[in-house]
Amino acid sequence: MTPLINFVEFFIAAIESDDFEFAKKMILEDYAPVLKRDSSLVEKIDKVCVKAFNGKSITPPNPMQQMMSSMFGMGKK
Repeated sequence: MTPLINFVEFFIAAIESDDFEFAKKMILEDYAPVLKRDSSLVEKIDKVCVKAFNGKSITPPNPMQQMMSSMFGMGKK
């Protein structure tokens, strides 16, 4: 089985079990070399994570966006 197909199976299992930390570790550590084949993969996977894990993102928040959100009261609490 190819590493990318293996990743998809683990990612689906993480979503089904609602285990964000497992999904994040798998994406950012275990399968990072596989996902770097296409620069848009991590971005697309992050969108899936945000929807599947109630807004949790695998990418660190942009400090400038956080500051602007808190200044203008747009931050989620």
